[in-house]
Amino acid sequence: MIAQFQKSLAWRMALYFGILVTVSLVLSAVLSFMYERRVLQESVFDRLSGLRETQKERIQEYLKERMDFVRLIARSREVAELIAFAAELQTSGGIDVRRFVFPSLWTFGPKSARAFEFRRGLRGCGRSRPVFRG
Repeated sequence: MIAQFQKSLAWRMALYFGILVTVSLVLSAVLSFMYERRVLQESVFDRLSGLRETQKERIQEYLKERMDFVRLIARSREVAELIAFAAELQTSGGIDVRRFVFPSLWTFGPKSARAFEFRRGLRGCGRSRPVFRG
């Protein structure tokens, strides 16, 4: 009886129907996975692109603010007077302007020389004194 059932048309139809359902479910799952993966990648890419644009705008705004600040300082009367004063002092030969601009370079002693060399990246280059000496 079992052999007769296995050879029957109903058995074959049920087997083919099961295979068809299994294949369609697997195919549907694979296609769904691929679609969701693509959608997720596009979503992440869009978010990163938005973040990139936001950061770009923030950096541009920051640089614009800094440039406006530099322009403001450059236009100020005090800076122009200071530059003129420094040029006058230097051309008169009375005072070395570098001492006013870089006062930390003119503190003498081995400790200050080492600090200067370290800041300028000269340690280990054979220099034992600061570049600017008074």
